[in-house]
Amino acid sequence: MRIKAIQLTPLQEGGLIFLITGTILLIVALFACVQWSANFSSGATVTAEIEQIRRERSATIDDEYHYVAYVRYTYEGVTYDHIPLYNFSSSMREGDSVELLINPANPRRVDTSWWGMPFIFALAIIMCSFSIVRGLLFIVHARPQRK
Repeated sequence: MRIKAIQLTPLQEGGLIFLITGTILLIVALFACVQWSANFSSGATVTAEIEQIRRERSATIDDEYHYVAYVRYTYEGVTYDHIPLYNFSSSMREGDSVELLINPANPRRVDTSWWGMPFIFALAIIMCSFSIVRGLLFIVHARPQRK
């Protein structure tokens, strides 16, 4: 028995690319969501004080600088200081207080962007799902080329 090769139109090929790309990105987004959730779902919120703001040179790009805020906070009676926050905001000043989410299993591990992560993951999952559906529509509804 001979197997006949499937001929795809250019539109179907594009749809297949959308389908594969969307599926891969969806798997990556779901994995990142589960990983982040596992790390910080039982997180503890602490109030930290910005103790220092430093201008530091980029490790990867010459002549590029960024600012890093270093904070101090106390969790369960232990003080953690000189903890870097890499998502510096220009509104931050030395002596200001910031809310941080820390991992209770590793209190030196800080996540300051936790409030926006569910939104980012939801957006990524929606975009990947759209790509998958669009790819399927291209594959299913593409008309064969006329000769």
